[in-house]
Amino acid sequence: MDKQLSKEEWKDGVGYETVFKISKSGLVMMYPRTWKSGRWVVRTIPEQLAPLYIDRRGYQIFTIRVNGKTVTLKVHRVVAKAFVSNPENKPQVNHKNGIKTDNKARNLEWATRSENMQHAKINKLIKPVMGEKHGGSKLKEHQVIEIRNSNLSSYKLATKYGVARSTIEGIVSRRRWKHIA
Repeated sequence: MDKQLSKEEWKDGVGYETVFKISKSGLVMMYPRTWKSGRWVVRTIPEQLAPLYIDRRGYQIFTIRVNGKTVTLKVHRVVAKAFVSNPENKPQVNHKNGIKTDNKARNLEWATRSENMQHAKINKLIKPVMGEKHGGSKLKEHQVIEIRNSNLSSYKLATKYGVARSTIEGIVSRRRWKHIA
């Protein structure tokens, strides 16, 4: 291990103590591995840093082999399990600064799903899904514009578009679909 890495604080990966260790800054060091390759050949891989990848949601991950199976782990969860106390046994790990690849222990905290979502909303890390992009939407944006420009009654519009009268009234009064002019 070089000088830079030796300055890091390291702990064994919780649940994978013989496979890897994790640093307080989010580096993963694989322990040396030996296995039999064929009848008499023994192969050894020395201690080395594990390559980190970004998953489709933007989190750093790495893979390990345990008992012949590949396991993918999220770096922030491994760091939190090793270095961040969780006296209330909260299930999720929150990045305090909102940067999913900043896996330093000081940037992580345990949170409930509600706390994690609240943090994301307050810090504008997630954008609300509105309009036709919302899974429960029955209307398209052009239909909302038609409804607002129509002279038909809310009853007739509700029948025409297959929605409740209250939905039509909310659109006309701009309590719903506020993002459409």
